Amino acid sequence: MDDNILSNGLNELRLADANILNLAKQMVEGQDLFPLDILANAVLNRSLALINGFIVLAEADNYLAAIHLIRLHLDSFLRFAAAWQVDQPHEFALKVLDGEPIRQLKDRTGTKMTDAYLVGIFSKDYPWIKSVYDTTSGYIHLSDKHIYASTRIEKEQRMMHFSIARKDRFLSLDLKVDAINGMIAITNCITQYVNGWTWTKANPDKLDELK
Repeated sequence: MDDNILSNGLNELRLADANILNLAKQMVEGQDLFPLDILANAVLNRSLALINGFIVLAEADNYLAAIHLIRLHLDSFLRFAAAWQVDQPHEFALKVLDGEPIRQLKDRTGTKMTDAYLVGIFSKDYPWIKSVYDTTSGYIHLSDKHIYASTRIEKEQRMMHFSIARKDRFLSLDLKVDAINGMIAITNCITQYVNGWTWTKANPDKLDELK
């Protein structure tokens, strides 16, 4: 039963492969190219790589390594979505292409778009982002999470078990399910924004009507 829960989640992630490739095709096929297209393409390419890497690690029961990729996946979404916080998204994309750190770029109010700022902004629409960011950051940097992933304490027996292994021995099923769901949720956010940009390019007249 536990294996089925994890397999079903990973299968849902696999479906994202075709979706991402279709999105990339729709974004550029028969349309003019803009700087934001280049940034979006980079995000989709990175997403495809991270999703597949996550699946490989998860299937090897190496969630301790896979969880790092959730943080990178979230980074892609936050920094791509930052383009919606400025008045000139194509200028923003060009600055990123020129190597300017996004944390040094300012939104339309003049606020620097640091990670903390972006997490705060997008947590308003996606409340889970703050928790996922904080939790996965704890796996990026050596912390108590790595200790508990390799150590189990039995207080009643006054025993401590250590693990040095290629697979996860002490990570819970709930944590693994949360990890998969996190990747799925972030993927959905990325595709939602890319879809929005593709629609905007294809329907400039309708966009004017909505203003």
